[in-house]
Amino acid sequence: MLQSDGHKDRNMAKIIISVTGVSALVADYKKFKFDMTNNMVVPLDESAAKYLKVISANFMSQGAIFNDPWPPLSAATVRDKKALMAKGKAISTKPLIRTGALKSGFGRGLEGLHEAFIFNTQRYAILHNEGGTALYKGRRVTIPRRVLADVDNDRITMVAGVFTSWFNNIIKKNKI
Repeated sequence: MLQSDGHKDRNMAKIIISVTGVSALVADYKKFKFDMTNNMVVPLDESAAKYLKVISANFMSQGAIFNDPWPPLSAATVRDKKALMAKGKAISTKPLIRTGALKSGFGRGLEGLHEAFIFNTQRYAILHNEGGTALYKGRRVTIPRRVLADVDNDRITMVAGVFTSWFNNIIKKNKI
C-alpha cells in the first residue's frame, strides 16, 4: 500500500509492506510435515490391503491377474490330489489349492513408519511363485512357476493412486 508520510513534499511516498498469517502458515506447515513423516502408515497399509485383494483375485483367476496363467497340473499330481480328497486331506484338484493354507497364508505388515510388506506363512510359497525343484516322495520333481504375487505396472499404478489420493487429502486438510 502506498501512503503519504505527511511531509509537505507530496512527491515523497512511503511503502509499507505488512506480512500477516505467518504463524498460521508455520502451524499448517508443521501439521503437513507431521502427516508426511508420521502418518505415512495410512497409505502404506491401504496399499498393502489392496494388494492382498489382488492376490486373492489372482488365485480365483489362476494367474490371469498378473497376465501369467498357471500351467495345468500334471496327470500324476491330479491323481495324488484326488486320492488326498478321498481321504479328506485335500479340498481341490486346482493348482495351488490342496488345503487352502497357501491362499490363506498371505498377510501384510508394517515396519516402522515408512515400510509395508506382504508375506506368506507357507515356506513353499516362494517355490511356487518362482518355480524350481523339490523333493516329493523321495524323488526330485520340477515345480512350474505359478505367479502368486508380482510387481507389475498395474500394481505400481494402484499404489501410486493410493499415495496420490492420500497426499491430496493431506494438502486439503492442512490448507496448503
